[in-house]
Amino acid sequence: MRNGAATGCNDIALLGSFIENHDMPRFANRNDNLALAKNAMTYILLNDGIPQGQEQHFDGGHTPFNREPLWSSGYDKEAPLSVLTSTLNKVPQQRHQALPGIHFDASSNGNSYDVSIGCFQSNDQVVEVLGCQFNTADAVGNVTMYMGQGEPKAYVPAATLEGTSICGEITKDAPSNSAAALGATSELLMAVVGGWAAVLVAMD
Repeated sequence: MRNGAATGCNDIALLGSFIENHDMPRFANRNDNLALAKNAMTYILLNDGIPQGQEQHFDGGHTPFNREPLWSSGYDKEAPLSVLTSTLNKVPQQRHQALPGIHFDASSNGNSYDVSIGCFQSNDQVVEVLGCQFNTADAVGNVTMYMGQGEPKAYVPAATLEGTSICGEITKDAPSNSAAALGATSELLMAVVGGWAAVLVAMD
């Protein structure tokens, strides 16, 4: 899909990228699972384009109910998707560089599992910016990333966060022992390396 857009447009970085619009039912009208909405927004916000999102998780199904005025939300900056949007918008990256590829994978390992992504440098310290957990790349640049609860994860080299307000306190990344959220069936993993990223979507 993304490669098709790249060949059909002069500059996909100038496209408006969005999950929903006012002529169609809201995303949450079709599926109100917050984890799925976070996955969709993470992809949009870290991909090329100018994001247009649904940070208040409105769920109107058709006109006029899918055209809710923003002020009806009270401009809630602590809403889960608003916090997600704010965090990802702070991630330092060169948005105009293309992703090298998008990889899809199917998982039948249950709700929690780990995956190794080899797109970093040896001994790189990396931070998962949505959960503020860190890990260290091995000798060949692989980092083990622990997935669970259907939540998206976005990894960046720790050095890129210097001078930002992202993740003032971080903890060691580790497998999740908690139960997965009901209905959370998709996870998106994006590892951003100097403006480049590898994406993995896993379906349970």
